[in-house]
Amino acid sequence: MAQALAQMSSDPAKIAKDLTVLVYKDRLVEAGHVDLPSCLNVPVSAANSGDENNRLARVMVGMCRQVRKEYESKFEDMISQMSFSARTGYGQFMTFASELFQAGVTQGKIVSLYVFCAELANACMNNPATLGPHYVNSIMAWQSRCFHETVEEWLIRQEGWASFERTFANKVLHLESIVPGCSAAAAVKKPVQSEWRARMAGMAVVTLGIAYALGS
Repeated sequence: MAQALAQMSSDPAKIAKDLTVLVYKDRLVEAGHVDLPSCLNVPVSAANSGDENNRLARVMVGMCRQVRKEYESKFEDMISQMSFSARTGYGQFMTFASELFQAGVTQGKIVSLYVFCAELANACMNNPATLGPHYVNSIMAWQSRCFHETVEEWLIRQEGWASFERTFANKVLHLESIVPGCSAAAAVKKPVQSEWRARMAGMAVVTLGIAYALGS
């Protein structure tokens, strides 16, 4: 699965799927889940320190950790308000995604999508009787569809995942110590006050407002 740097532009969907696996796994391990869904127990080359996309993986995992930690209680409230279930899940997800990208795609919104989907995956693991690990695969499929239909073309025009990496590489705390796929919750600290934090805060408020609206 070795990937050249050029593939950040030529194969964004494959990289997006690998990043999804790593972000979900990071969230579930952090939450204390030991038996992970089979869809996450797949080899992802970007998790290896020698892989060309390892730095991109660390950037995405690090960004998702920071946004999640900064707005942890809000995300928990969001999922609770949604009353997420197997019957309503797909419709709620598509409504959320449609509202999130209604005004266009941004790199911050891509991070929001990954964080939101990882939280849904965690909700599934926390409700084995009604959802369970097997439903995580459904969420991955929805996210993949959303990426293909809404994000992929925009990302390609922005020079692919390489542009995403350049944008956020200097914004992730302790980037070099991040090991994708192995959560390090104790090392995650809230971002320092900065212009980036202000932009992310605004993005999160809008995103969370949309998610709350899904319950109405």
